[in-house]
Amino acid sequence: MGGIGKTTLAKSLFEDSFVVDHFDLRIWLTISEQYSAEQILKVGLEGKTAGENEICESLDELGTRFYQKLFGRRYLIVMDDMWSTEALDDLRRYFPDNDDGSRILLMTRLSGMATSLGSHDPYHLTFLNENESWRLLCQNTFSQNGCPYGHLEKFAKDIAKGCRELPLEIVVVGRMLANSDMTVKYWENVVNHISSLANLEYDKHCRKILSLSYESLPIHLKPYFLYLRVFPEDGLINLSKLIGFWIAEGFIKSKKYRSLEDIAREYAKSLIDRNLMFEQNENGCVIHDLLRDFCLRESDDECFLKFPRRRIVSGRLRVVHCNLCQEFLKGKEGMHIVQPFYIFGLSSQVNPLACDAFEELPPEIWEMPQLREIRCEYLHLADPIATDIEGEDFIILKDLHTIDGICNFNCSKQVIDRIPNLKRLNGSEWEPVQGGFRRLKELDINNTDLVCWRAESMHFPILERLQLTELRLLEEIPSGIGDILTLKSIGVWYCSESIIDSAKEIWVEQHELGNEIRIDITDGEHGVEYQIGTFTARMTGAACQSLAYSKPLRERLQEVA
Repeated sequence: MGGIGKTTLAKSLFEDSFVVDHFDLRIWLTISEQYSAEQILKVGLEGKTAGENEICESLDELGTRFYQKLFGRRYLIVMDDMWSTEALDDLRRYFPDNDDGSRILLMTRLSGMATSLGSHDPYHLTFLNENESWRLLCQNTFSQNGCPYGHLEKFAKDIAKGCRELPLEIVVVGRMLANSDMTVKYWENVVNHISSLANLEYDKHCRKILSLSYESLPIHLKPYFLYLRVFPEDGLINLSKLIGFWIAEGFIKSKKYRSLEDIAREYAKSLIDRNLMFEQNENGCVIHDLLRDFCLRESDDECFLKFPRRRIVSGRLRVVHCNLCQEFLKGKEGMHIVQPFYIFGLSSQVNPLACDAFEELPPEIWEMPQLREIRCEYLHLADPIATDIEGEDFIILKDLHTIDGICNFNCSKQVIDRIPNLKRLNGSEWEPVQGGFRRLKELDINNTDLVCWRAESMHFPILERLQLTELRLLEEIPSGIGDILTLKSIGVWYCSESIIDSAKEIWVEQHELGNEIRIDITDGEHGVEYQIGTFTARMTGAACQSLAYSKPLRERLQEVA
């Protein structure tokens, strides 16, 4: 039976102070109906999800490392949400028998699973009794034992009974009531609705109760709940990523004096407060299997998110799945399915189940007023569609603050006028034009054949950081860059010697004027890294030798050392 409290009980045991002291190592593994033995071992090895860098290891390689981690230690392994014996069969050989009291705790909603796994005395969870149901409802609805509203107590008791003593139903309905009007009319309607479900089987009854909570959501919150379908079953949902996805989809509407991130975080808190998501830690939450099943059905009925999307599960093992069919994708499989950031609509000739990858972002991107970030890898960006109609306004992308990874960025006036609030630009080509970037704070130029760059301080009036990477042909950094009053640092990584020399000259000139600029240099030719900062230079002996060819700088460093 789902929603009866198996995971909650196991969590309480897992985190009990006696258990924590008794076992040398405790590992929580969520198996799920569709599982990956490799991913399970990765989670067991890392203890938490890591970065997204892919490390290819076979099952046996992972299993060997996992076995070595457990060997000689008294361990407790919890395997939650078991659907078949295959998962244990795949992993059992990697659990060493240390003969020291190590334990494996399995949870399943299938009654015959315990017997097939060889357990002689499984613990069967029972439904709550009437008093336990009443206390749980009151705790979730009123945050106390008992009902503080005399005119609602009878309705509250009827609701507790109507939830059939199933904890998940009670906590979801309880939080729905907590966020409702405390009026007799509303509560009476809830009682009548739940009473009409009395003859349904448990599974159907639970779905209807969850539907009641969903229907009571404010209409603006419903798409945020339905969007949870894109996350894998039993996976930890990173709140920062969830918020980023909501914003990228255009769900969040801007409000005066409030950032989109703050608004999205408030909406996430509303879902958690209604027990439609359950908070796991400061930046992570989960959705119960039954709630996710309801989410899938409801989103299908409403044709919500019907485009296929790749979703990457964070972790040292890169696991990708499609949100539409929920299938896991391995290797290069599914690379034609794009992420939500880069979907601009499909023509009638395009199969919506196979979105082809592209090498150029279409000009329609300049007609997306809510666009906030463009992040990609070596894609071309089409210029805005020019208009010859005098007086016709064009769309201003006032929320766009980051452009990263465009390999042909064109700083023409028609582009600059559309992005007045750009704060970060990372492109691999630079075509200087008049007009400048009034709000650009970070500028990265990398991996380009740029030879000549002409620029003055007025082009970047509030630039704080300049990063140059692998520019072998560029002759020099424009001296006018050093005159920018807000400039804090210049980074030069694996660039030509002439660029390094010009960076040093900028430092000398600005230091003589009393301006503080830090220069970070990675000199590939001499194999050294060093930093030139205000009143000091931190470098190794080899770095000092590599600086010797710049006599003016060397003398200046000696003066200020």
